[in-house]
Amino acid sequence: MPTSPTYPGVYIEEVPSGVRTITGVSTSVAAFVGYTPRGPVDKAVKVFDFGTFEREFGGIASNSETGYAVQQFFLNGGAEAWIVRVASGAARASITLGNATGVKVLTVAALSEGVWGNNLRIDVDYDTASPTSTFNLTATELALQNGTLVPVRTEVHRNLSMDSSSPSYVEGVVKAASKLITATRHAGVTPAVLNGLAGGTSLSGDLDPLPAGLGADARFVSVTVNGDGPYEVA
Repeated sequence: MPTSPTYPGVYIEEVPSGVRTITGVSTSVAAFVGYTPRGPVDKAVKVFDFGTFEREFGGIASNSETGYAVQQFFLNGGAEAWIVRVASGAARASITLGNATGVKVLTVAALSEGVWGNNLRIDVDYDTASPTSTFNLTATELALQNGTLVPVRTEVHRNLSMDSSSPSYVEGVVKAASKLITATRHAGVTPAVLNGLAGGTSLSGDLDPLPAGLGADARFVSVTVNGDGPYEVA
């Protein structure tokens, strides 16, 4: 007996037959193509919930219908969505970092195209066990809240090396772990000149005579070396 459609959807009518039954078409899978604030461009990405969509593609945006459509899909029982971001002519925000001598050595870029990358902040420090050869790289994403830019996500990649043979090589570590940035070492630059801090030379010798006015009860001497300091010497 023919089926009488009562609501939109896919209807299947089975009749007695020796062949295998027809499998129903899933109505919980959908594809969305459109603009999103962030995420890979021209590449289909599978997401299973709206939280993942927010992290990967930026969630709701006032100038895009895609986020609203995906949100409603999951609110109405959707189980699997394929997202294709369209962003013609978009570029990734980036900054090129130099070493202590001013040589450009490393380019850090936003993970995906879009103006969201303009709110990334990059910090480098050498608070490591080997500061002449390793460093820490911090990436912070800022967002406008009540008229003020505040941190919403921070990544700290520690003990990175500019040596491509090291297991802590900056490109590999950032690629594997970061959800915000990529890092690319400049070609033709050897690890020897990539160190943020240059190695020094140990010297010894007598200081010039201390001022005659130095009190007999003085306990510390303040020293300035090549413009750095002052340092207290007990």
